[in-house]
Amino acid sequence: QIMNPYLIFILSVLILDYLLDQIVAILELRSLDPKLPQEFSDIYSQEKYQKSQKYTRVTTAFSQVRDTFGTILTLIFILVGGFNLVDLMARNFNLGTIATGLIFMGILSLLSSLVSLPFSIYATFVIEERFGFNKTTIKTFLLDLIKGTLLSILIGAPLLALVLWFFQTAGDFAWLYVWIAVTLFTLIIQFLSPVLIMPLFNKFTPLEEGELKESIS
Repeated sequence: QIMNPYLIFILSVLILDYLLDQIVAILELRSLDPKLPQEFSDIYSQEKYQKSQKYTRVTTAFSQVRDTFGTILTLIFILVGGFNLVDLMARNFNLGTIATGLIFMGILSLLSSLVSLPFSIYATFVIEERFGFNKTTIKTFLLDLIKGTLLSILIGAPLLALVLWFFQTAGDFAWLYVWIAVTLFTLIIQFLSPVLIMPLFNKFTPLEEGELKESIS
């Protein structure tokens, strides 16, 4: 049986994207120099520089493992008909087109979050902790997870519903209207995010008076 050409295209794009990411990561690791550049010798110690180089190696290697696992899992999910199974699950609720689409994406998002959660935990509480960068407690981690989920529902669900509505009612130019709507939303959220969204996850304090503030003012 000949494989669907669209499926071949999708698999090829996924594999090519993965390979390009791996090549970039390998080249980045090879470019690391353990010797502190002369121009930074007055402002950066050799010990801190080596620590930063080691941190880069560890995080890059971790990203390679995570991406490899994610790519393999995605390819398997596609080949065994995972998307079709999720689609059937969403249709079993016997709701409208838009609601079915929201349930479909919700199930996929849930599965994706469950897969990525162990990697997030390891990156935060093992790697970041190892290099002394972790300021996150288990409570904060869980609260951020809940906040992120709620924001995805409150912001992502209406936007996705709008996209599905466009495709259902806007005819041949639906793709254009969707592109315009998503572009406008992206531009607006870039201005609102530092004021409304980012403070939910981070604490910001004004830069103290001094040479640094004057130099960037």
